[in-house]
Amino acid sequence: MSKNPSSSTNIRNIFDTMDYGTIQEGKSSGQAWLSENKENFGLFVNGKLTKSQQGAGSTLEVSTGVNYSVKFSINKQEDYAIALSASHSAFPAWSALEGHARASVLYSIARQLQKHTTLLCEVEALSRGVQVGNARESDVPALIRTFYYYAGWAQISETDLPEWQPCGPVIGVTSSSSPLLSLALFIAPALAAGNTVTLLPHVSNCISAFFLAQLCSSSGVPAGVINVVPQDHTDEEKCPALTNSSVNKIAVIGSQSTGRSVIGSSALSHQNHLSLLNSCVPMIVLDSADLDGVVDCVIDASWINQGQDPWSLNLLIAQESVYVSLKAKLTDRVRSLKTGATFEKMVDVSNRVADSSLAERLQNVLSLVSHDDVIQPIDSNSTMWTPTVIFPPAPLATPVLQNSDEWPALQVVSARSAKEAVNIANHYGGGLAASIWTENSALSWESSLNLKASTVWVNSYGSTDASVPITGRNSSGSGCFLGKEGFLEYLQPRTDSHLLSNEDGPSVPVIGHTSLLPADPEKPDIDQTCKFFYGGGHKRPSSNTYKTVLDSKKKTVAVVPEANRKDVRNAVEAALKAQPSWWKRDSHNRAQIMYNLAEKLTARQNHFAKSLLKVYETVSEDKCRQEVDECVKLLFHYAAICDKALQSSSQLVNGMSVHVMREPLGVVAVTLQASTHYCLASLIALIGCAITFGNVCVAVVDMECSLPALELALLLEASELPAGVINILSGDTSSLLPTICGHMDVNAVWFTGNQKSIPAVIKAESTKSNLKQSWIMEQVLNPVTLRQIYEKRASQTKAVWLPTIASFGA
Repeated sequence: MSKNPSSSTNIRNIFDTMDYGTIQEGKSSGQAWLSENKENFGLFVNGKLTKSQQGAGSTLEVSTGVNYSVKFSINKQEDYAIALSASHSAFPAWSALEGHARASVLYSIARQLQKHTTLLCEVEALSRGVQVGNARESDVPALIRTFYYYAGWAQISETDLPEWQPCGPVIGVTSSSSPLLSLALFIAPALAAGNTVTLLPHVSNCISAFFLAQLCSSSGVPAGVINVVPQDHTDEEKCPALTNSSVNKIAVIGSQSTGRSVIGSSALSHQNHLSLLNSCVPMIVLDSADLDGVVDCVIDASWINQGQDPWSLNLLIAQESVYVSLKAKLTDRVRSLKTGATFEKMVDVSNRVADSSLAERLQNVLSLVSHDDVIQPIDSNSTMWTPTVIFPPAPLATPVLQNSDEWPALQVVSARSAKEAVNIANHYGGGLAASIWTENSALSWESSLNLKASTVWVNSYGSTDASVPITGRNSSGSGCFLGKEGFLEYLQPRTDSHLLSNEDGPSVPVIGHTSLLPADPEKPDIDQTCKFFYGGGHKRPSSNTYKTVLDSKKKTVAVVPEANRKDVRNAVEAALKAQPSWWKRDSHNRAQIMYNLAEKLTARQNHFAKSLLKVYETVSEDKCRQEVDECVKLLFHYAAICDKALQSSSQLVNGMSVHVMREPLGVVAVTLQASTHYCLASLIALIGCAITFGNVCVAVVDMECSLPALELALLLEASELPAGVINILSGDTSSLLPTICGHMDVNAVWFTGNQKSIPAVIKAESTKSNLKQSWIMEQVLNPVTLRQIYEKRASQTKAVWLPTIASFGA
């Protein structure tokens, strides 16, 4: 039988040119649910979907890019009021339920989610335009796992956390870029803790919120416990929900602009907030990395859920020795990506939901670089958005895009060494997450510890679990989500225990009793000049300004220096230099230094009692001695827990070894106003807590009560405390607050005393600087009885995900 060459060629040509046919995911269930409920879209209140109240409202449209849109009207003022009223009405009964009853409800929600996984995935795809496969393989399993996990915490909270109680009604805010999982990060821990929830999702993803709220209601959640009011983030400052003082907690997940606007608005009503915001997430590729594995991971990390996860990859840092090879492999892979519609099974990345602002940002980005530096899929048919990689013409260590809210492209830069790569990641990264690829296990662990990120993945990317906390840092937010720490965010102590709570706080001179010159003519034999203490030494004020503190009889109490902005910056600079070496000291060494401070304070007990007697009025010397005794006890307490706090834990999650540890915040600023009771004990309670957990501290004390603090500086200078760990200034705390809150190297600010001026400062600085961990107290809490609060406030979590070695088989 003879062979036909032309026939063979034709068959080969057919195989060479063969393409996959279109295979569609099902969407009939999701469309049926939308058709059944769209007439009632508006808000979800008291357990049911309902149209907005009549009146002057606005029309919102959800356009998904899959030929399906939903229009409904909302009346913001009326809808917010109805939802908050329902939430407050439902709170007493829900919070009074025993833990087992709430656990049963959360368990039922998780079971219902499992039963309706397909329907939920289709609704999410129709609502946001993401691929069904992404929701089915990533978001929905994580959603179910989160409800199961917090059902367990609801069950054991009464025995494990008996001294804690629910915060009250809470609010959850999402932006247009928030994925489905973000809803569970609010709802599950808040319900488990006994709170009621009002969700304010962006209109572009409110349909999934409606579905989840409806499913929760059908699973046994009482009416009013979960409420949903869509919004479009056009007027957060006028939103009554965000400025309502009866709302005790506001959580926000999404874009930088939305998060900062919400934080600024809620600050005016003294509301606590936690946030998880989109920011730059870097991946480091070192010379021993598996480049093929890196390329596959980059595709998922950058564009799963269309790049709308808070931890979506933005910046790729490659070591110079592998930069060229990685560029070639990544270029080939990106150009071969198949993009298409949401419900097409065979596409790698679906076309993003129509968003003119995103398309405009992408065009602005592309105008900054040469056309040859941009890599995009060859067969992309989207005019709005397409996966984009930017390579500079020569290896650069500086990204083209900086400080962007939502980067629509992946940037690739180079580094000469692992140390330089980590420095680039820390400088441009937002602090939320990072990834490092190397076969050198020792180098990967050392790099993970030096990366300033709450989550670090080694040779992987994007793994999460409900038991592993995620913490916002720097520009990525504040507070904690998931894990036990995320559960504690929605709880508060049953009773506020303050320092020396069985005694009445001593009064202090009225604010404003200062004078430029001494009021009485007597002069001491030797002039005793008080000075600032920072960088391990005593410093004069940069302005050479001193004020005289007067008592109620206009007699001189002390002559103290007045700090200005330059003094604050100098103190922060000294603290910043001291922080790395202080944190690297072992815990036993830090404990010995604390014991040494207690010994020196005991030896000078009479001197400090007399100093307090000068500051306080109508207080006996015995009570002043009692306060000094309390200070010694506090130092012993902190010395005792130095080597017992900040302990790490390890667990296996999805075949990976996860190490969760607590790290210091960095530079903590403490402001102590004259209205604070027990000025010396309060100061030691706060600065002692800060340095115990590895932080360094800058304390600014009102001049009226600064004498004990400045004399404490004399004791610190003679102690074994390293220079720069504790820095003490005196001045007008109200006028120095903007400088403290606006300093980019200050990581946390603890306020005590009069709170009137604080919200305005936080609001003003929330749009300018890094997002700081803020703690506002009228009076200082007792760190002995409320140790968990102090540990949570003075430290933050870091989770390192390590791949397990499969040498011993399954």
